[in-house]
Amino acid sequence: GGIYSGIFTPTEAAAVAVTTTIVIGMLQGTLKLEDFPKMLVSSAKVNGVILPIIAMSLPLAQALAALQVPQGVVFAVTSVTENPTLIILLMIAILIAAGCVMETTPNIVILAPILLPLAQNIGRNDIQFCIMMVTSLGVGFITPPLGLNLFVISGITGEAVLRIASRVGPYVIGMLVVVLIVAYIPLVSTIFLPS
Repeated sequence: GGIYSGIFTPTEAAAVAVTTTIVIGMLQGTLKLEDFPKMLVSSAKVNGVILPIIAMSLPLAQALAALQVPQGVVFAVTSVTENPTLIILLMIAILIAAGCVMETTPNIVILAPILLPLAQNIGRNDIQFCIMMVTSLGVGFITPPLGLNLFVISGITGEAVLRIASRVGPYVIGMLVVVLIVAYIPLVSTIFLPS
């Protein structure tokens, strides 16, 4: 609730969540001081995988901009169709596919400079595009067979990825409906959300 209400940034919300978890764990006795080194090592392993991807995505995005890839994408897509409905569906499909195989931050750093000019070219609001982008990536995270969150859930629960994937259909459909509402009804993302 803190992120959506505008009280916290995502980073601050993560810090609050970790602090709250530590305090509750200590009060309940389920977390001991000697557990901290193992937790720090585990956290370092997870971040050790993600941070290099993020670090390398920025130079890639800068190289794509220097090579004028965004302008090339706008030209290529608009030469095939200028129908905003089809262009938005194409962007959503690209974002869902990207969300299946890569974390949010690298996707944003790499794809936003490429797709934002395309969205602006068809008259989309920047805020609307950003919300559409993040929600589309979220759909990709749970879309079988490659959705990253399926593997995270499998690792946490010990359930097979295929068993989890067989049950995410309603969630994928629900999230797709949200993406389409955000993509095609600008008021949802520009007026009804808190500033």
